[in-house]
Amino acid sequence: MIGVLLLLLLLPFLLYIAAPQIRTDELSSVCRKMLSSGVCTSTIQLPGKVAVVTGANTGIGKETAKELAQRGKFICF
Repeated sequence: MIGVLLLLLLLPFLLYIAAPQIRTDELSSVCRKMLSSGVCTSTIQLPGKVAVVTGANTGIGKETAKELAQRGKFICF
């Protein structure tokens, strides 16, 4: 559980290193909203991006993957 939360907190920074073309302010906004309320209320779109979700078979990872898939993202898990 702590590992997942740590990953979610570090995700914007890791994505900034791995793919600098992604606007990290938008991505960190999505992560912040999910962590603060437990529900993602953001309607932000990230067109043309691929999401890599680790731990997508259970828990937070699964719900994150489902939400991203509903937004039309290509999901790798």
